[in-house]
Amino acid sequence: PPEYFSEIEAAKLYKVVGYPMIDMTVVFIYTCMRISEMTRLTKFDVDLKEMLITGGVKTEAGKDRIIPIHPRIQQIIVRLYNECEKYIFEETVSVGNKKKGTDRIVKKPYRYEHFCDLYYPALQRAGVRRLTPHKARHTFFTRLDDKCEDKLGMAMVGGHSDPNFTERTYVHPDVERLRRVIAACKMHELNEYTVINLSSIHHKAV
Repeated sequence: PPEYFSEIEAAKLYKVVGYPMIDMTVVFIYTCMRISEMTRLTKFDVDLKEMLITGGVKTEAGKDRIIPIHPRIQQIIVRLYNECEKYIFEETVSVGNKKKGTDRIVKKPYRYEHFCDLYYPALQRAGVRRLTPHKARHTFFTRLDDKCEDKLGMAMVGGHSDPNFTERTYVHPDVERLRRVIAACKMHELNEYTVINLSSIHHKAV
């Protein structure tokens, strides 16, 4: 199986948006943001008028980069923006000392460990494989690779300065695309040839 979310899996996730972990995963896929960037995203980083996100960490190319909000997730972002206090993705936690009467409920960004505790069960309930959150970045680049000729633009959205690094690290081969390449090979002129039905081949156990 490919090491990124398939189109069917992405569709399954999109059908159950509304649960925080699913919302975050779908936004991962459509923004190419890292989990450390997503959990730090605040209302001040989101421009609903222009439908832009400004944010990012890790590298010079990744810091404060501009990410247009894809139409597929605009409603999700607007809902989260209106619901949150500060962080677009935030959890409710109790702080202080209950015995001393200093306890209170506050909203904080998700801790990575707690996020993962909720994320993997959410994938399972959605009928999606256990892929790490980072595979959403791989999904973004792989799905976009054969649809976008602007490789520098792809790298910029992802927070990379080198398009070749993006290609080498994040773009996975599409088997069906490779089949089309092979099928396009016209180095000989045969009038007839036989196409083998792969599903009819029974492999013997070794």
